[in-house]
Amino acid sequence: MSGANRKEVVLRGLLEPTLPVSLPPGLVPRATARGVRLRRGRRAARAALWTVLATAAVLFAVWAWAVHPWAVPPTDLTPPLEGW
Repeated sequence: MSGANRKEVVLRGLLEPTLPVSLPPGLVPRATARGVRLRRGRRAARAALWTVLATAAVLFAVWAWAVHPWAVPPTDLTPPLEGW
């Protein structure tokens, strides 16, 4: 078989209509159920992440309110002048 004939055979095989692919029974409900589970899991993970982030923000705000990290600490370099 020459190269031209091989190409023609391959091309005819690609262009001729083939039989439709048969799917196993119950594939669509299983795929739908899996998609629903994945979506539910992602939604739960997203909700948990937002909960953790909100909790961290509240904890940081409470800590900053109690400690005042932006205030300059008092300097204790010189001793107090007593008894002069």
